[in-house]
Amino acid sequence: MTTTVKLSHEYPFSAEHVWAVATDLDHLQTVTRGLLEFRDLPSGQIHDGQHIKVQVSLFGKLPYQPYEMTVVTCDQATMSFQSEEVGAGVKSWRHVLTVVPTDTGSRIEEEITIDAGIATRVFATWARFLYRKRHMPRLRILEKRVKSLPQGHVDLTSTQARVPSHNINGFHAHVYFDDTSKDAAADLCEQAAKLFGVDLGRMHMRPIGPHPMPSCQLDCTNEEFSALLPWLLGNRGDLSILCHAKSSDHLADHTRNAFWLGEPQRLDLSLFD
Repeated sequence: MTTTVKLSHEYPFSAEHVWAVATDLDHLQTVTRGLLEFRDLPSGQIHDGQHIKVQVSLFGKLPYQPYEMTVVTCDQATMSFQSEEVGAGVKSWRHVLTVVPTDTGSRIEEEITIDAGIATRVFATWARFLYRKRHMPRLRILEKRVKSLPQGHVDLTSTQARVPSHNINGFHAHVYFDDTSKDAAADLCEQAAKLFGVDLGRMHMRPIGPHPMPSCQLDCTNEEFSALLPWLLGNRGDLSILCHAKSSDHLADHTRNAFWLGEPQRLDLSLFD
């Protein structure tokens, strides 16, 4: 009995940066911290044919169990790898990861095929949860990585690099909410305005414009947005935020010059036809 789990996550960073982080075993420790704890995990980038034997503990609380991972393929050119894993109650765990360049950065696409006998569905639910939880720590790693680049380095797949700077008049961050997250969204937006001096719009209690949910807009200069973005990454909680450039091309601003923090929503782009 096998089950396949498919996931994808968007990143406002170049495919090369995302690939480097996704294939670094040191970062695996970081993005799974609190969920899985490893012993004997090597350091560095994974590579073709690599066979890794570790001990793994769920939440670092349960007894450590043997677990083995074999890197079947790891292709730098296509930015994809496949691993075969076994242990800790799993008969077979095939993980395929690909990093795909996009207009706003890149996307990680993952497919995990699991055989754990009668417990397969339980492990599939765990896999979906585990890989989703890696997203935010990975974003924070990427933010630190890009900030540490030498002065003058340009990440050509970032939103601002894809739009001529003289056409960017700033950025919007639209914080989405519902009845249960309204207070959290209000607090986040008020703190952003106080800490970074961005212009705070009003709380729209129903969908407006292209936005399918209630939302609040943060209006930023280029400089303000550069400072605001890492703070939003670390403080948004479960809120979804649409970030986009401001230019004369409103359709482009809400598509190829936009990216999401959190769960993406489907915009009503008919307004820009």
